[in-house]
Amino acid sequence: MTTTLKPEPPASGVAPLTHPRRWCFTLEQYYRLGELGILGDKHTELIGGDIYMVPIGPEHSFGKQTSRRYLERKLRKGVHLRIEDPLRIGDNEPVPDLAVVSGKPSDYCKQHPTTALLAIEVADTTLEFDYTVKASLYASATIPEY
Repeated sequence: MTTTLKPEPPASGVAPLTHPRRWCFTLEQYYRLGELGILGDKHTELIGGDIYMVPIGPEHSFGKQTSRRYLERKLRKGVHLRIEDPLRIGDNEPVPDLAVVSGKPSDYCKQHPTTALLAIEVADTTLEFDYTVKASLYASATIPEY
């Protein structure tokens, strides 16, 4: 005689997970995690409900600093350079390495800009992600140069 074992349903009556569930964060939840110190001092971005943490290596830092020095010499009045500061694009908050935005810094003391004239991502390990996901996101914000 053969006995087939059947798993018992959990006491709660809820079926067990058969695959992991993805948690999509809202902007409010993302900011709350930051306020609570859960994200630490990591370089993070919220894109499509996902929190991305990107390590910054020495080559990345060199490329960013070189680009910053060049742009600072070329900028005209009425625009300013943001360095690793967020853009608010819908429910997303990407952090381009450099962004040229219109206005003056005090224009954004209460809310991050929602677009830019230029967004720059210095990429070594994230090139594919930057060319696909981030390029599409910046295009949706009508950023003319990326």
